[in-house]
Amino acid sequence: MDTEGKSWFELQSENDALRRRLKELELEAAARIEAERALRESEEKYRNTMDAGLVGIYVIQDLVFRYVNPKMAEMFGYQVSELEHKLSPADLVIPELRERIRNNLRRRAEGEPGIPYEIKCLRKDGTLFDATVWGKATTFNGKPASVGTLADTTPLHNAKRALLQYQKELERRVEHQTRELTKSNKRLKRDIAHRKAIELELFAAKEAAERANLAKTRFLAAANHDLRQPLQAFSLLISALLLTKPEARAAQIIADMRSALQVMETLLNSLLDISKLDAGVFQPDLRSFPAEPFLRELRNQFKAMAAEQNTRIRLFPSDAVLYTDPNLLARILQNLISNAVRHTPGGKILIGCRRSGQRMRIEVWDQGEGIPADQLEIVFQEFYQLGNPIRNRHQGLGLGLAIAKRMADLLKLKLKARSKPGSGSMFSVEVPTGSLAVEEQRQQQFLIPENGNGGSGTLLLVDDDENVLKASVKLLELWGYRVLAAKDAVQALAFCRHHKNEIDMAVLDFRLPDGWTGVRLISEIRKVLQRELPTLLVTGDTSATKLREVYTSGLPLLHKPIDPEELRRQIAGMLEANKSQSMTRSPR
Repeated sequence: MDTEGKSWFELQSENDALRRRLKELELEAAARIEAERALRESEEKYRNTMDAGLVGIYVIQDLVFRYVNPKMAEMFGYQVSELEHKLSPADLVIPELRERIRNNLRRRAEGEPGIPYEIKCLRKDGTLFDATVWGKATTFNGKPASVGTLADTTPLHNAKRALLQYQKELERRVEHQTRELTKSNKRLKRDIAHRKAIELELFAAKEAAERANLAKTRFLAAANHDLRQPLQAFSLLISALLLTKPEARAAQIIADMRSALQVMETLLNSLLDISKLDAGVFQPDLRSFPAEPFLRELRNQFKAMAAEQNTRIRLFPSDAVLYTDPNLLARILQNLISNAVRHTPGGKILIGCRRSGQRMRIEVWDQGEGIPADQLEIVFQEFYQLGNPIRNRHQGLGLGLAIAKRMADLLKLKLKARSKPGSGSMFSVEVPTGSLAVEEQRQQQFLIPENGNGGSGTLLLVDDDENVLKASVKLLELWGYRVLAAKDAVQALAFCRHHKNEIDMAVLDFRLPDGWTGVRLISEIRKVLQRELPTLLVTGDTSATKLREVYTSGLPLLHKPIDPEELRRQIAGMLEANKSQSMTRSPR
């Protein structure tokens, strides 16, 4: 470096400035490395979820499999490596269907929307099985592709979200950027003269990672929504089939189908709870309620599950009165009891209350294998599972205790765990005590009248997914309702103008075509009808931003795939409440 004409003080000042800049760049590099680590952990969680799918998931590009999940390979008797980048979907069906499959894939690549259809599949060993396929157009590495699910319709293991190759590519890019960042830091320490070039490189790497993370988040939100749509249609159609009173063997098959669907719903709803907590849309409903009937109901929920593995659940009596949100507390304890039952085959589980100062401590004791001391804290982390190294999907995703911990934090409750390996574990939650003096009348206001299948009234139903719309109409009509079914906001508003005084309630999908949402649509509907209208929102969105928008509206919300019985109770309850209000307002 040329130092002619510069005094010692000038050189010293420049040197100090360079050292300060070096320190700033080192801090930025450390922050960058930490951000990339967090990004890798996030992607690993989503990858584990997709690989745990109960149905086949695939990505096709240029008529060749670019990705299949382990379940897909297992269904056809192949290894994953035998399918990816080697075989075409046409190779896995009977010869007379191969040209049809190729044509379908070409139409998907051109953007034509897909609908579920039945095919006859060919395993590696030559045996055949029936399957339901659903796919849609997408882009993969900048080129048209198809993504979809394949379910064996003999047991009808319903579709789970697709896992795209993009996550692997994103991980590779993050690792590459980390290596480059490490090299940049070493060059920075060796030669201060290159500080400007390194600063620009770090800035470019940071922007690239932020763009990649944003793209990943948008893709996963869209994939989650799209996978929930066919699951919603399956759920509604299964309920409609049961209402047709099928013969005994068919009824058992349908019941097995519903059971498989409920496993998938449980996995997706666990992820939905995480999204709700991230969005901050859980609103605690604090009230006083007696502990014993509350705990007895929880015990009864797990009696059948415990009996299957010869496990006994004992509840100690208590006259305590609790004060918190009973629904959220139930979710916390359901996760604790479920874990206890799962880890105590042939043993005993004890549930009881102990007073702890001004609070009651609800304890769940089990005789399971216990938890090592060094793992007692991490059991509350997301995707952690003790004693499930092979990731058995029927044991969940490892989100139960994580959700319980976050709900306890939301309610400001203390959630603790104690354990002795080989002897068992005790999980507890401390809850404030309350009084029943102001709660007696409140217990009845949330009861929803039973109405069997005999619903009455006219419902405006709006959903842009054709399969969900058709299935919903069939089920609602079987329940006795008259249904005006619309696929978009324009058709819905037209119905309102022509049936202005006939519509009793609206059931609206949140995400609608042409930039409309259910929140915006109900506002326009009320203007057309010139009156309030009971409204129920349904959605397959799980992104934090969308959830906040929905909950801010104050409208009741159900998440796809919806339990048909819950849908029936919500509709019946809202219609009954509106009828009661109308009678109260009417002059005597």
